[in-house]
Amino acid sequence: MECERCKGCKYISKAKLNDYELSFCHPNKNNIFGYANVYKKKGSFVPGAIWQISKKHEKKLDLYEQYPNTYKKSFFYYKKQKVMFYIMKTCAFRKPSKRYVNLIKAGYKNCNLDLNYLKKRLSYYKIK
Repeated sequence: MECERCKGCKYISKAKLNDYELSFCHPNKNNIFGYANVYKKKGSFVPGAIWQISKKHEKKLDLYEQYPNTYKKSFFYYKKQKVMFYIMKTCAFRKPSKRYVNLIKAGYKNCNLDLNYLKKRLSYYKIK
């Protein structure tokens, strides 16, 4: 499995981020389309993939995700390893573009994640 954004990173496994839920939003409330984000919701979970990245990869991702202005970093533990993920600081819920949905679906398929979960979350935005 190849990581598009960080050449040379290594796929570890799929995992669940407990007590969070997937949303689509944008930091600018005037923007039409949203991007994938997570927010705290007790009893929920978000399926995702764990990747091993280098410090160089992390710096590249920081630029891509506009850290620390747009996103902040959060952490959880998976098999006694600290795992980092990004959360949008300010979030106006917005429907994702069709092109973006196709990218997310491809990522779900590549990592063998539950597409039914994604379809359910997209249904809140009137997307099939």
